[in-house]
Amino acid sequence: MGLYKSESGILGYRSVIRIPQAIKLTLVQVYNGDRFHLMPIITPAYPSMCSTHNITMSTKKIIIRELERGGDIVDKIFTGQLQWKDLFSRHTFFTQGYKYYLSIIAASRSKEAQLVWSGLVESKVRLLVSQLETQGSIEIAHPFNKGFDRVHHCGNEDEVEAVSNGELQFQAKNTKTEPTDLTKDPKHDAAANGDAENIVVPNGHSEVQLNGEEKHVIYTTTYYIGIELAQGRLAASIQPESSDILADGTKKLDISYQTKHFKELCTEWAQYSPEMNSLNIVHTRK
Repeated sequence: MGLYKSESGILGYRSVIRIPQAIKLTLVQVYNGDRFHLMPIITPAYPSMCSTHNITMSTKKIIIRELERGGDIVDKIFTGQLQWKDLFSRHTFFTQGYKYYLSIIAASRSKEAQLVWSGLVESKVRLLVSQLETQGSIEIAHPFNKGFDRVHHCGNEDEVEAVSNGELQFQAKNTKTEPTDLTKDPKHDAAANGDAENIVVPNGHSEVQLNGEEKHVIYTTTYYIGIELAQGRLAASIQPESSDILADGTKKLDISYQTKHFKELCTEWAQYSPEMNSLNIVHTRK
């Protein structure tokens, strides 16, 4: 098997595995829905499966863009302009990658509930990406490949609301922001893979005493999507909840339909509880 870049710049796929003629069927011949796969890479086994069925228009563009960038770097390495370490430099998603970001903040009042709730939200992020791609002004919606877990101590419901909308002021001291790929929790992983319906979530609120004062413990997981606008499109801000016109006449980019639909998909979960769980989407402009 190999990946190659044809003259047209389209990523292709070749396989040298021999399949008996009797079972040599393409997926689109068997399953009509497979016609919509954007970047089909077929497993070398029978029955065949598409291992890239979750690819969206945005992630396809990102993969192709990165393959081309990697090819350019390797060319410069061979000509002595760069070194191999340049091929493995850190990502620039949060520093140079995008001007606009969406923060998807899943929050719960207990650690056990958050493990499942954040996993369920993670499993739906790709659907939000697909919805954002229907907005004509958006060229790419790039989901970061992991979320970030935080623990917060809040003194009242106003602080709980602020934390649920992305405020970091009340993050618990002596706790770190941890990426979700280090969680290694089977319940979170199962929910992230679409199996949240089969996981039992215990009820209850989590509170602690700090210096004699009762605090609400809020657990959050934040997922990020970088937004690249189509060429020639400008937006003073992106509105996850509503649309508006600024005083100078610059239109705000309205994605309220997409975010509302995403929230509905998540909160339709049978074990969702508004007293225990929350979900908010906040726009950040760099």
